[in-house]
Amino acid sequence: MNNHDAPLRRSHGLAACWLACLLAAIPAWGADAAASTADLPAGPAASTPAGPTRLQAVETPQPMYPPAARAAGHQGTVVIGVLVSERGELLQAKVQRSSRSPLLDQAALDAVRRWRFKPATDPLGQPIEAAASVPFVFRKDSAASLPRKRCAELTADLKRWRTLEPDAPLQQADVYPLAQQLALGGLSTAASLKQTLEHFPQAFEQAAQRCAQQPKARVMDEIRLRLRALAQVPPAEPAASSTPSAGPASGTQSGTQPQTAAAAASSTSAAPAASATPAASGASADRIR
Repeated sequence: MNNHDAPLRRSHGLAACWLACLLAAIPAWGADAAASTADLPAGPAASTPAGPTRLQAVETPQPMYPPAARAAGHQGTVVIGVLVSERGELLQAKVQRSSRSPLLDQAALDAVRRWRFKPATDPLGQPIEAAASVPFVFRKDSAASLPRKRCAELTADLKRWRTLEPDAPLQQADVYPLAQQLALGGLSTAASLKQTLEHFPQAFEQAAQRCAQQPKARVMDEIRLRLRALAQVPPAEPAASSTPSAGPASGTQSGTQPQTAAAAASSTSAAPAASATPAASGASADRIR
């Protein structure tokens, strides 16, 4: 090997050293890039899937309460099952749970068919076909309308409800919870609240019977009248029990008086008990009125 080859060998050695250093630096650069990417905060800027979303209703016109259904006392909840395409189009609407009123079921179907939907998406954010359930609640009465409700309407409502629930207690009627809420409104003492809660089942039953005879009367007026009458029953008990001790020989007169007091006492302590109980308390209410 001559001295003329020495510069060439040195240049080849420098090139090899430069190439080796460059190759050694590439993995380190790549690792630093990965670490810096992992340190980025998660958010819309990151290239991650949008994730799944649920089906959404964006336009929801409400159903009309059919006048014929309202007049006949039809109430209840309808659950409509919907199937919506990936384009947001309604493919199917059907009754999943009926209100037991064809008029209300059809009103709910007509309403949901006018709805507009935003389709659901899969984990990658792509629109997909999806199903959902939509409940519609039909209630005739409200806190604003019930004070004006006439007895004729209550009688029709209870007649319809009784055909659907022949064995259910009257406390399960649609109007009962709201009527109780209004009766409790304005009461300020614990004693009056307790007394109203105790007497309300019987007062409501008596008012319903009275409404069948007085169709033009107001429902809440009748309920409050019965509550006032029942609230006056307990103070009458000591006077009735003192009558026999004053004159036990007065047979007929003292015999009828305790009988009336006993009937009133039994109606207060066991409101839902016998069918004769409302009649006895109803007579005392008519006297006070």
